[in-house]
Amino acid sequence: QLPGPGERQLRVMAEYADGHRRDVTRLAVYKTNDDSAASVDSNGRAVLLRRAETNLVVRYQSRVLTTRMTTEINPDLAFDFASLPRRNFIDEELFRRLRALKIPPSPSASDAAFLRRVSLDLTGEQPPPDQVRAFLAETDPDKRTKLVDRLLARQEFVLFWRIKLGDMLQITPARQGNGAYRYQEWIDRRLAENTPWNEVVTQLLTALGDPNDTRTGGPVNYAMTALMPTDQAEQTAQRFLGLRMRCAQCHDHPFDLWTQDDYFGLAAIFAKVTANGMGDRGMMSDRPKVSINPKGEVLHLRTGKPAIPRPLGGEVILTS
Repeated sequence: QLPGPGERQLRVMAEYADGHRRDVTRLAVYKTNDDSAASVDSNGRAVLLRRAETNLVVRYQSRVLTTRMTTEINPDLAFDFASLPRRNFIDEELFRRLRALKIPPSPSASDAAFLRRVSLDLTGEQPPPDQVRAFLAETDPDKRTKLVDRLLARQEFVLFWRIKLGDMLQITPARQGNGAYRYQEWIDRRLAENTPWNEVVTQLLTALGDPNDTRTGGPVNYAMTALMPTDQAEQTAQRFLGLRMRCAQCHDHPFDLWTQDDYFGLAAIFAKVTANGMGDRGMMSDRPKVSINPKGEVLHLRTGKPAIPRPLGGEVILTS
């Protein structure tokens, strides 16, 4: 963090497998995420152009790292961040960041605005006038928390969010055949039961068997959406990690830290999952099945050899 707009010389050190260290500052490639906030030349001379915050992407050979340039946005701000009420760990992290940047938090929304926003977010509906009047008249200090709980318990929450998740997961008979109905029913139950998202994703990524099975087939249909391991890797990264990995298939990602090795390492994981039962015209047959194939592999585009399974940012998965 800089005291204000100004210059900072970056230094890039490469450490090799034999322990040797080398200064590669002049050999690295640099890019800023916001050209209006900062600039960086080929020698690693970075300049923060205004009071702002931006990330710099540093690449050397197949290694990519990010570093952040920032300064206090309002250096003369006098605000008591310690007095802000904290309800959960998200508040703590948010206020810590705002304090570092010296940015005052936005004031709380009015009761009317909160009611409208949370109703639209959870049920997709505007609150009726009688509900608005009743909520504004309430004096319970926990009325906002209780409102959220009531909205989550309504059928409209399930109906609204089944559409959102259905779009994200691409639930349609054109992709999953009759299994799409099992898939949607399973999503509906998870919403109604308020199943934690980490459990939902775990079941989607690990479910095996018949996607048409009335009892266990719902989450199995996740593997039927895309049958190529590269497509599965791209879709999973975008849906659950918010990452667009497609650029890293042919070369290291130009705007992110993911490399071609990362891309094919993730795809190699999905290569162990086999989704069969597709007909000659690409339509689902009557007996589809998702199973594990320990010998499944995907060839690395650059090396032409089987890629080694490795989750993004994780260690190599050893398989027998």
